Amino acid sequence: MLAGLIAAQIQASLTGDARARTGLAVSYDPSARTVRLRLDRPADVRVTAWWATSFTPPEPRSTSRVLLGARLEAGQHTVPLPAEIPAQASFVSVSAGDAVQVITVGPMPQLALLPVPQSP
Repeated sequence: MLAGLIAAQIQASLTGDARARTGLAVSYDPSARTVRLRLDRPADVRVTAWWATSFTPPEPRSTSRVLLGARLEAGQHTVPLPAEIPAQASFVSVSAGDAVQVITVGPMPQLALLPVPQSP
């Protein structure tokens, strides 16, 4: 599930130095449903939203949408989240140059766990 998101999370874990070089800082404002990002220098930026569409085992499903793909100047920027992105099981990845940061927009829902059959 959310294979592209997992790839972005791995890339984010490996780009700490790149984040420091670009000055990339990302946050989420839930009341305004906007992603806020700050750049210390101009960069090619891509903002992608990822969310689950089904939790049915064995293959949960998900989708994604590119919200922004543009060259941005240094400074503060906001990216609004469209209404189609749910308030649960949703995430945003932001890449600026070779720096990546992933944030949680809506946490995963609590799913009921089925009992595990016991052997006699």
